[in-house]
Amino acid sequence: TDQAGILGAVDCSAVLAAASVDLLGAGALCSFEITNALEGYPHMVVTLGNGATILPETANGPGDSVVLAENALMNADRTSYFATGSVVVTVATTALQPTAVLDGPT
Repeated sequence: TDQAGILGAVDCSAVLAAASVDLLGAGALCSFEITNALEGYPHMVVTLGNGATILPETANGPGDSVVLAENALMNADRTSYFATGSVVVTVATTALQPTAVLDGPT
């Protein structure tokens, strides 16, 4: 992928459709990372923002879908059509433990 031409973490609206971004909460960020687990190919990482409402698929029902923004992603050489598609959110097999952070006046 050309990673939508982004470096570092950016507002998810650069790569995801508006309806998907709305589910991610205020200040959600998207970035691309490469890990050996995916054989060196970049994958998108989403950091949820405040008030995120996105839900994974469970035994009780379907999860929310994440949809790519139009005209955002293509192959690394930029010689392909733009990517389209969506994926249903599932529960992570190795979820990170949440960390509470409190900020206040000093």
